[in-house]
Amino acid sequence: MYSVDQEMKYFNTSPHLLKEGISHSFLNSEIGTLNLQKAKQRGYYFLKAIDSEIEGMTWNRLKISDLAEGEVLREIYILATDSPFGELAGEMVDYEEVLQSTTREPKEKISFLVSEGAKVYNNHQDILLHHFEGRYLWVAISCYTLAEKEYILQGLEVEYPMQTFVDYLPEIYAEGGEFLRRYMGIFQSLYLDIEREIDQLPKYLDADTAPERFLNELGKWVGLDNSKGIFNINQMRTIIPKATLLNSGKGTKRTLEQMIRLYTGIKPVIVEYFEWSNLIKDERIRKIYKKLYGSTSSHFTVILEVGESNTPINQEKLQILIDQYKPAMTQAHLVILQKAQRSDWHSYLGVNSYLADYKTAKLDGMQLTGEIMLQLK
Repeated sequence: MYSVDQEMKYFNTSPHLLKEGISHSFLNSEIGTLNLQKAKQRGYYFLKAIDSEIEGMTWNRLKISDLAEGEVLREIYILATDSPFGELAGEMVDYEEVLQSTTREPKEKISFLVSEGAKVYNNHQDILLHHFEGRYLWVAISCYTLAEKEYILQGLEVEYPMQTFVDYLPEIYAEGGEFLRRYMGIFQSLYLDIEREIDQLPKYLDADTAPERFLNELGKWVGLDNSKGIFNINQMRTIIPKATLLNSGKGTKRTLEQMIRLYTGIKPVIVEYFEWSNLIKDERIRKIYKKLYGSTSSHFTVILEVGESNTPINQEKLQILIDQYKPAMTQAHLVILQKAQRSDWHSYLGVNSYLADYKTAKLDGMQLTGEIMLQLK
């Protein structure tokens, strides 16, 4: 059972507390969401009771955060009580023990809630709770997907105690009754949501806490263009705090090496024209070097030795990254090392060179062993 701090205006299950409730047919994801993957399957979720610690508490609002790519039917069951005990089959039972039981069928739990007076809301994601009074709040969700798409339950948020903007209007308007209270609730919900976003603005400015959808925008503020999707979420959270320092060295070999290493996890070798042009005098050898490393001072080569790494590298995105951080008016040539035997290509002794690649010979499906001599006539 959750105990709610009285100074808080809301209780949020996201992202870690959602899995503490009981679910049926849902799968727990690594990020704490509940996923319903099979189409035409009914899933159930029973939230642990929220204890306001105040008898007669009038609750304010329930918000459900979820993602549904296809059509989904939701049924939300809500019950508020001052006692943690109810009646089931003529016996006094503990609500928590019944609803959080792993042996009882979900339909039995739903029937129990309905028999105790729970109200049902169909396909609602934002519900005013002004009619619910009691120390404890019990919430259950039943959902059914109609399409071959995944349904994801991200979390639930409960606000308390009841707040209404009608209380701030002149007394004459307070006589507007329930209609005015619910009508004002629409604008109240919108206003409070915006106010909360403003209160949480600092988390948008921290790379560690910023929502994924905002990271690219935050990167733009510090001069990091990820519009091509070069970096993944974890890389963005690592790079953004360093972006100012990295951008101060934009166009230098050192910074280019750092950016490539941040993207690939591999330290590159960058060969510039001046590093070999003054050392090689033999024109025959110079011709080979020009082919390998570029023919003018505006050319340089980035060599990446992937080795046995299983990390996939998108060469197109890597080339875009190099173009962003290379010196102006230069041309970069990207080389991903492959096994090679040729001395006039990117074959480096002890790195990617080899003498032979033996393969077992077969003739008509039979493996050849020993010494085989072919005589040509």
